[in-house]
Amino acid sequence: IICNSELWVVPMNDGVKRYSINNNFSLKAHYNQSSADYPLTSNIVTCIAYNQQSNNIIIGTDGGGINIFNLENNRPADPIDNYALLSTTYILPIDNNHIVCCISRNGIADVKKNFAVTLSKNSDNENTALSSNSIMSILQDGYESNVIWFGTEGHGINKYVYALNTGEKDYVETYPLTNSLKVSSMANIDRDHLLVLFKNNGLVLFYNNKDTF
Repeated sequence: IICNSELWVVPMNDGVKRYSINNNFSLKAHYNQSSADYPLTSNIVTCIAYNQQSNNIIIGTDGGGINIFNLENNRPADPIDNYALLSTTYILPIDNNHIVCCISRNGIADVKKNFAVTLSKNSDNENTALSSNSIMSILQDGYESNVIWFGTEGHGINKYVYALNTGEKDYVETYPLTNSLKVSSMANIDRDHLLVLFKNNGLVLFYNNKDTF
């Protein structure tokens, strides 16, 4: 990723390297489990994201949880203790104190400052049960800020709506028409349509308010 004139690169099984773009891409820092100034919880980094609102680099690992580095004070931010052993495959920053993570074949973690919620196929609450624990793609809705779309591996599209106000409840909607399909990626078209790439089924315009193509 690129942010603040810096390039952050993930070498295989060796943490994260930080380069200065304005200084001929010179190596500014290398973070791994052996780093003296900022040791990561795992050398196997699976995903990385930049949260512009908090000015944080968010680093997901395989079995080492989530590492957060604040660029404003150039030091690690508070760790997310709730998911210390989490294996993440994708991180979506929502706002300053809110991120959504895909957990390796275990659904979704909706992580906020003071608490976290896990969404999975085996959820105790049927209103927040996913159609599959294997997530292939994730998309924040471009028109409703509290809507996140999940594409699963063989069980179609899921729509997650998280509560914004006291008294409201989180819920998940599934789309039976897509239930047997693998969703490789999604993009916002307008309020009522998603452009969806289904693995082995091509590119499709999906009417998300009607569950039809």
